[in-house]
Amino acid sequence: MNACCPAMPIWRRTIFIWACVAPHENSMRPAASFLFRTIAREFGSSAIGVLLTGMGCDGAAELGDIKRAGGMTMAQDRDSSVVHGMPGEAIKMGSVTQVLTPDEIAAALTRLLPRLQPPPPAIPDGR
Repeated sequence: MNACCPAMPIWRRTIFIWACVAPHENSMRPAASFLFRTIAREFGSSAIGVLLTGMGCDGAAELGDIKRAGGMTMAQDRDSSVVHGMPGEAIKMGSVTQVLTPDEIAAALTRLLPRLQPPPPAIPDGR
């Protein structure tokens, strides 16, 4: 999975998640639970997890793994959700840092991604 923003280079770190070999979780494969657990472990405080409209509770608890690791978590608000099951469960569990509309999520990601980029390598000053 790559994350990038138009005004900056692609992330220097990439993680590949082979969902086809992951076990079923919450009756799903691929499961958001597996994704969020892996992202929390690999990216820690640099992780961002977003849970959008959906039925059930897949990923709700594991979004909390990202939050506990110091990352940012977001869930879609009830009014804009077709089905508020997954984001609603995450909110109830305390796994969510911010509850936003899809437009607000996009704006928040646009603001956050540049801050999470690792600093560029030092350029020798020629001395």
